[in-house]
Amino acid sequence: METATQSWTPTEQASEIATKTGPEGRKSINRLAENVASRTPSLLFMAASLASIAAAATLQIRGNRQWSLFVGQWAPSFLLFGLYTKLVKSLGAD
Repeated sequence: METATQSWTPTEQASEIATKTGPEGRKSINRLAENVASRTPSLLFMAASLASIAAAATLQIRGNRQWSLFVGQWAPSFLLFGLYTKLVKSLGAD
């Protein structure tokens, strides 16, 4: 069964793992998340954060205050995802 799951996408692997119950299923999901996070470049999240700030500023200037606030709140989330990927890369997975 191991060879069959290697060709799946991470989303399909996560849904397959989620069907397992107990601590083994949670460990497998954590391992999958750490594997994907370790392959994701941290600079991507910094760029996404800066893009959301720029988009929020543009929306604010154009008078779309509600959308500006909505898009502006994405920046901290992107920065936290970037921090998580950095930690996974430097400390490694357990």
